[in-house]
Amino acid sequence: MIQITPDAANKLIRSYKDERRLLMEKERVDCTYSYLGTEQPYIPDYDFKQTQERLEVLSDKIIKIKHALNQFNMKTVSPATDMTIDEMLVRMAILSESSRGWNVCARCRRSPVVRIRVRVLPNTPRLISRWKKQKLRTGKR
Repeated sequence: MIQITPDAANKLIRSYKDERRLLMEKERVDCTYSYLGTEQPYIPDYDFKQTQERLEVLSDKIIKIKHALNQFNMKTVSPATDMTIDEMLVRMAILSESSRGWNVCARCRRSPVVRIRVRVLPNTPRLISRWKKQKLRTGKR
């Protein structure tokens, strides 16, 4: 068993995923070939069994590292907050969502009187406030 930091574990996972993605792309390209009857066929070097075994090995490595990382996050308690890393990650996600929601609410609290461009005659821009425009609409009853 090796001991690495969570950052190194994430880098290792990323490298295994990249290798797996490249292997799958190579398999997609090399698994079939075509040629005309007059051409000499070029048969790519492709072995289905070997490719599938390598994909399985990479998947197993990714699963084991992710599981170990998850176990570390579940068991490691921060002395400053008395929370596990997992709890802190969840709390950070919730705070991030609520801060985005605050920005939406801040936009809702803006003044309803805003300047917009309204064209009264063609090619004649004129500024009128939204409040006045709404008042004009209600006054036509």
